[in-house]
Amino acid sequence: MCFLFYALRLGLISIVPSPWWLLLTEFLLQGPTYALTYATIVAYANYIAPVGMSATMQGLAAGMDDGFGYALGSFFGGVLYKYVGGKATYQIFTAFALICSVSHVIIHKRFLKEEDEDDIDDKYVEYEVPQKKTDDAEAAAEETKDKEEDGEDEESGVMLRHRAQ
Repeated sequence: MCFLFYALRLGLISIVPSPWWLLLTEFLLQGPTYALTYATIVAYANYIAPVGMSATMQGLAAGMDDGFGYALGSFFGGVLYKYVGGKATYQIFTAFALICSVSHVIIHKRFLKEEDEDDIDDKYVEYEVPQKKTDDAEAAAEETKDKEEDGEDEESGVMLRHRAQ
C-alpha cells in the first residue's frame, strides 16, 4: 500500500496544472505516504528484531530510510531532473513505485506468505497468568483496586503473548 500511495502522490504531482493543486495533493497524500511508510518500516524492524534488539533494529531501519534513502533519492532525482525535466522525473518515480508495489505483492504472495504463517507460532509463546483464589470479598475488592491503580488488566486469567527467548 505504501508504494501505491507514493505512486498516486508522485503521479498527481507530475500532472498538476498549478502550484495550488500541488498544495491539495500534498495535504491529502503526505500522511498516507510518509506516515504509513515509516510506521511500516518501524513495525517490520520490530518484528524481525531478535529479543532485546528492537530499538537497535528500528534505529538502523530509520537511519537507512532517513539517511541513505534520502541521499540516494536526492542524487538520482537531481540527475533525472537535470536531464529529463521535472515532469518526466516524477513520472519515472511513479512508474518505479508501481513496479515496486506489484513486485512486493507477487514476492509476498508467492514466497513469503507461507513462511510468515509458520513463524508466528515459533516467535511467540503463550502462557496463562495464574488466578488468585480469595474467599474474602473485601480482599478481592482491594486487590482489584490495586490492579486498576497499577494499570493492570481487570481480568487476571488473560492469555499473554511474549517473544520467545
